[in-house]
Amino acid sequence: MPISYMIHKDKQLVVTTALGCLSFEEAKAHQDQLLGNPDFNPDFNRLPDGTRVTKLELTVAEARVLAQRKLFSATSRRAWVSPLPAFTGWGGW
Repeated sequence: MPISYMIHKDKQLVVTTALGCLSFEEAKAHQDQLLGNPDFNPDFNRLPDGTRVTKLELTVAEARVLAQRKLFSATSRRAWVSPLPAFTGWGGW
């Protein structure tokens, strides 16, 4: 899977890294892994690193499904990093 993550409990931060071609199935599996991780806290802040993503294989409907799954709380901060304009601001993975 081209998605990995680290939960830094001491910093209250989840750093997610994706590389290569990112698909709906991989993004959803990543979300499921986070939700199943006992160290995950939805109040933690989030830093998704998409600097090594080369392509998104998602339909608009699939992106909407991922975005509607609220993994993080409304109070957690997020900062997306990506060179792809279509990827910037999209935190579904």
